[in-house]
Amino acid sequence: MFRKSWFWIVFVVVAIISGYYAYTYFPKAFPIVNVEITMNRDDALESAKKLSEEYNTGPEDYREVATYGSDGRFQNFVELEAGGKKAFTEVIKSGIYSPYKWKVRHFKEEKVNEVLFTFTAKGVPYGIKEKLSEETVLENLSQEEANILAKNEAESNWNIDFSKYKLVEESDKKQTAGRIDYTFVYERTDEEIGEGKYRLRLVISGNKFTELTHFVKIPEAFDRRYSEMRSANTTISQVGTFAIVILYVGFGILFGLFILIKQRRIVFKPALYWAIFVAVLFALAQLNELPLRWMHYDTSTSMQTYIFQNIFSIISFLLLFIGMYLLANLTAEGFTRKAFPNRIQTWKLWSPKVGSSKEVVGRTVSAYLLVPIIFAVDVLFYYTVTTKFGWWSPSEALFNPNVLAMVFPWYSSIITSLHAGFFEETVFRAIPLGGAILISQKYGRKKLWITVGLIVQVIIFGAGHASYPNQPAYARI
Repeated sequence: MFRKSWFWIVFVVVAIISGYYAYTYFPKAFPIVNVEITMNRDDALESAKKLSEEYNTGPEDYREVATYGSDGRFQNFVELEAGGKKAFTEVIKSGIYSPYKWKVRHFKEEKVNEVLFTFTAKGVPYGIKEKLSEETVLENLSQEEANILAKNEAESNWNIDFSKYKLVEESDKKQTAGRIDYTFVYERTDEEIGEGKYRLRLVISGNKFTELTHFVKIPEAFDRRYSEMRSANTTISQVGTFAIVILYVGFGILFGLFILIKQRRIVFKPALYWAIFVAVLFALAQLNELPLRWMHYDTSTSMQTYIFQNIFSIISFLLLFIGMYLLANLTAEGFTRKAFPNRIQTWKLWSPKVGSSKEVVGRTVSAYLLVPIIFAVDVLFYYTVTTKFGWWSPSEALFNPNVLAMVFPWYSSIITSLHAGFFEETVFRAIPLGGAILISQKYGRKKLWITVGLIVQVIIFGAGHASYPNQPAYARI
């Protein structure tokens, strides 16, 4: 059949139709949030610089880092209990609250003083939070004077209309040096989202305005319900991980390697070379993302120490993954060669003579033609369960500007995919299916063992990914 021209014609036609279907129905199966992002990373850094100069805030000779992110807790609350995905989209359109924000941090090594600016996706200044040392001495104000100063600053510099707010909380804290910091929380009176309340936190440190933060007061009961809901996901994921360790690592890899070594069926060098190659590429992906890590840098630590810690972590990660890849490669290739002696051997697949053969070209082309078909099946499944059975998965934005902060924005996405294709396919596919064949050779009933192997590896693979916030908890399986 695979040698017939009509088969390939039908295959191509089905792939094209599937691709069109997947493209058309993808937004309906997987909820997409259309966020208009008009501010880029350079704009965010420049705007933060201007605010820092205008308000004389933050350390001098600072270093800076910008990241883009979202308020996932707010999104989950709205989508699950406050109107669903439509309500979440309306919040974004109305601008009453911005769950997607740019954050720019100004910091300096071994200095407590730092400042965090926030901007909406469209570049509107949205908040500020300056951290001062407890030893910083400033003139103290009375609570009433501090409240007036906070409101004046918020109105004149941050366009806050206090006719729509009421004061709901106020507190003060005396710092070590005697400075009194006042916190005032205001709540909107004209808008709410379910049981959530739109709020504004203002802080006056001594006589200096140091914080304006927009946030949503979400009922604690939701957090408890969400934790209980997520606990089921976590439990399934832990069971999947346990099965991976016992079946794939313990029985599959360790016991399998013992058998393969005993039978002298190990091909070591290619497995090692590929393990090193993929692990190095994956470690470089971690290095590629290093610029974003400065958002979490503790200024009490020297920058050299922080860089060393990250490099040490990456090197440790590299060595760990070389070992993981090597063991998986040795077992998967050995099982496959023993179970399927008449098939093309893994390490010879892309040799010049074999790689240019019709068989390999046909397999490669068919794999790419299967991609839109698999997408279509996935889209059909999720479209059905979300519209007919009420399944839930959080909405996603199509674009993440954080990739532009990396050294090579394109690199990490490609390497992450390479890692998944290389490691997961060997561990979750080659080892259990090759193992099923080998067991059937000893005990018979080949079709039964293959069927069991297919079903078990699918369940374990799904369970291993059940930690994603999908509902019901078994959705990934």
